[in-house]
Amino acid sequence: MAKIPKNLSLDAEDIEIGLQYAERNGVSLSKVVSEFLRSLPNGEDGALASPALERLIGSAKKSGAADDGPSYHEYLEQKYR
Repeated sequence: MAKIPKNLSLDAEDIEIGLQYAERNGVSLSKVVSEFLRSLPNGEDGALASPALERLIGSAKKSGAADDGPSYHEYLEQKYR
């Protein structure tokens, strides 16, 4: 795959963390960033969030929490009319 130079603005502390990680693992900082970006969900397989977040979203749907919104708003309307 062709490499494209890209300037990024990062906090100095984040760069230091990345450099330490890269050194421990024998790779470049560019490789660390590239691997991280590849690990992000791209939506092709339907995943829009990390597996942990998908589980949380799924548990909220199962509990009916997503359906409670309109009834709560109706409750507030009745209460404060």
